[in-house]
Amino acid sequence: MNLLLFLFIAVLGLCAYFWKRHKLSEEEKELIKEFSWLLQASIQDLPGMLRMIAEEIRERLGFKTVMIGLLDEKKRWLERIEAVGITGTSFEDLKRYRIPIQELEERIKEADKIGNVFMPDDDTIIVPIIRKEEILGVLEGTSPDGKVMSMGKRIKLLNLLLPLIAKAIENAKMVEEEKHTLEKVGVVYEVASMIGRIMRTDILLPQVVEAIRSRLNYLNVAILLPERGRLRIKVHAGYPDIDMKKAEKEIGPERGVTYMVYKTGEPMLVPDVRKEPLYVGNRSIGKSEIAVPIKSKGKVIGVLDVEKFGANSLDESDLEVLKILASFISVALENASLYEKVERMAITDPLTGAYNHRVLQDEIKHLLKEKKRFSILFIDLDNFKAFNDSLGHITGDKILKEVVRIVGKEIKKRDTLIRYGGDEFVVVMPEVSKEEAKKVGEKIKEGIKKARKIKSYAKKVGIPLTASMGVVSHPDDGKELKTLMRKVDDALYRAKKLGKDKVVT
Repeated sequence: MNLLLFLFIAVLGLCAYFWKRHKLSEEEKELIKEFSWLLQASIQDLPGMLRMIAEEIRERLGFKTVMIGLLDEKKRWLERIEAVGITGTSFEDLKRYRIPIQELEERIKEADKIGNVFMPDDDTIIVPIIRKEEILGVLEGTSPDGKVMSMGKRIKLLNLLLPLIAKAIENAKMVEEEKHTLEKVGVVYEVASMIGRIMRTDILLPQVVEAIRSRLNYLNVAILLPERGRLRIKVHAGYPDIDMKKAEKEIGPERGVTYMVYKTGEPMLVPDVRKEPLYVGNRSIGKSEIAVPIKSKGKVIGVLDVEKFGANSLDESDLEVLKILASFISVALENASLYEKVERMAITDPLTGAYNHRVLQDEIKHLLKEKKRFSILFIDLDNFKAFNDSLGHITGDKILKEVVRIVGKEIKKRDTLIRYGGDEFVVVMPEVSKEEAKKVGEKIKEGIKKARKIKSYAKKVGIPLTASMGVVSHPDDGKELKTLMRKVDDALYRAKKLGKDKVVT
């Protein structure tokens, strides 16, 4: 049976029970009937339903203000949820203070009691909302108007309406839990779908954390991955009041719930971050935090971390869903790693690790499209064939690897090193002038001559291994790929003609 239909039948049954048990006037019967219909109509929106209850009680029973609060799951605090007759600003101030249950008990201990209605003074009525001997919350009304009805009638109606209100709140909570469960299933499906469609982690992970945050109503979500012995915040959503770079630096062996999870491989549920010594972040606001390990083949490869506003706002059900999501993220990271390896193999020279010829055109076309300044350094090894013929191809391969190491040492991270042919290499250098590129070329040239390994091979062959280079720049030497490659090839040819071991522009 549909849950909403089941709950509706239950409310109607409760109404029938009242009519049989209590001798009700037609007016009272009509009130209970109308109230039950209103409650059922708003059952899918708990805050909306509570506001409707407060408005109806205030209007029908003649209160100046009506406020409704609910107890937290562990029955430690009363949290004010809705109110009518109180200005928005005043109520927002009241909502910030949660009433300890002991304080509430003290307040009603000495109050006059009629049925389930307590009267601490002539101007205030406090009514616990009870269902199956369990207090769900409290309804409080102030300044009852005697012209609307007598106090006796008001108390009688409250005692009649309270079981309906309690049942409706219980039902609304059940609906809310079911919706929340469906939402969790939905986000798991959504993340799984993303993983099937998107291979690149730089695109996938930001979408994953945003989906988790928005769909599950979390305050903050982050994925942390290890890098050079530290946990780095790879992607995050939320954290409006946190300096993420500063927070990242604080995460380490002595601090950080996420670091503890990373080291132990066990998830952590922190009910209130203000009481957690390991917590890194803003401690002035009550929040809950869950951190779960992301594992691959039994090894922790990262951490999924979420925070939600309010102490005790996260529970075991959140933890279980996050464990499932962490396993999906693990699959995504594995898939992405494999994809990146395959993609890298397709564009990388297997011998030297430099990019292959395929990347050259793509990189230059990209820079031309962006209309950026860049230079091209074309390197050709002098006398390499003699080394290959004399020492063999295995030694020749070692020389090429050593040359790549030397070039890599002199160029910047943003530069692209490409193996163009057998002993030819190209370096594409964004935002570098021709003069700067020539200086880099001179350093590479000298580095090759001075390299210990290469000098030992040269001694065996009897001739030095040097490098001739050509340099061109965009836009000075051309604005098209063909023009630039022709001119840099001409410059290299001139370097050879001038006696080799030279850098020519």
